[in-house]
Amino acid sequence: MASVPIKQSDESRQSSGGRIGNWNWTTPTLGGKQFWTDQFVYGDWRIQQHAYSKHCRLLDPKNYRRAWGTFNECRRKFESLRVSERIPALSGKAVLLLHGLGRTRSSMAKLAEHYRQKGYTPINVEYASTRGSIEEHAAALNRIIGQLEGIDEIYFIGHSMGNIVWRYYLHEFTHDESGIQGDSRIRRSVMIAPPNHGAYLARLLKPTGLFGLVAGQSGKELGSRDWSEFAERLATPKHEFGIIAGKYNGNPLFRVDNDTTVSIEETKLVKAADFKVVESMHAFIMGNRQVIEFSDKFISNGYFVAEDERNPIR
Repeated sequence: MASVPIKQSDESRQSSGGRIGNWNWTTPTLGGKQFWTDQFVYGDWRIQQHAYSKHCRLLDPKNYRRAWGTFNECRRKFESLRVSERIPALSGKAVLLLHGLGRTRSSMAKLAEHYRQKGYTPINVEYASTRGSIEEHAAALNRIIGQLEGIDEIYFIGHSMGNIVWRYYLHEFTHDESGIQGDSRIRRSVMIAPPNHGAYLARLLKPTGLFGLVAGQSGKELGSRDWSEFAERLATPKHEFGIIAGKYNGNPLFRVDNDTTVSIEETKLVKAADFKVVESMHAFIMGNRQVIEFSDKFISNGYFVAEDERNPIR
């Protein structure tokens, strides 16, 4: 699989090699989630990199910082804690969760807990969605997936722009020369409210300038006027995938059925094995009980309701 090196700040590179050279208070984080991107996820442990300084930090399941410095320093500290704190090894099936633009991993918490109770290992990814490009987010996702040692099967559920990051990852990072998309362990994916044809709302707001300041480079990419050119870097999954769209016509800027942020037509992607529309707003659809039930059915069986009720997109 193609690998992307992690850039480090000069200060981080000068940290002592072979050991954690930075004295660390074990303290809770102080927020700023839109500035940090996961580079390694092991259950609820994670190594994150700052969008600007490029230094890394190791967070435990309670979001306490256990180390900081370079990625390698944080990884070595994790391996030490893995032994001393008896952190269990990853195994079995994982559900990879990826939030949308301007959101955090907390927005996918209901899905994560649902699959935890079902016996899956939830890999709920945090990324600085309003900082950096979709390409950069996909590269980080590639690093995370490549380090999921012990996992036999991977399933994906994304919300909104998280699905575009997923499709970029599938296109750019291949398991081997046989043409397999992404990691060979990937089985199925569910796209929740994905802007698969870009976002009309982003195109409408992009010229204001304020949109770019708030949504960042990746948000502006969703508002690309020449979406067909950008879409050349987005894969249509070769594995089985389904799409759930929301309907909540409360945004006067739309003249077609939408979820207040993405239109139903914008979510569609040819070759989807099943397609479902639910009554929900874009901002809350990933926590909708019906959406969680549909996602569960698809992850297990490849359909949202039943085999004979599939609604594929051809």
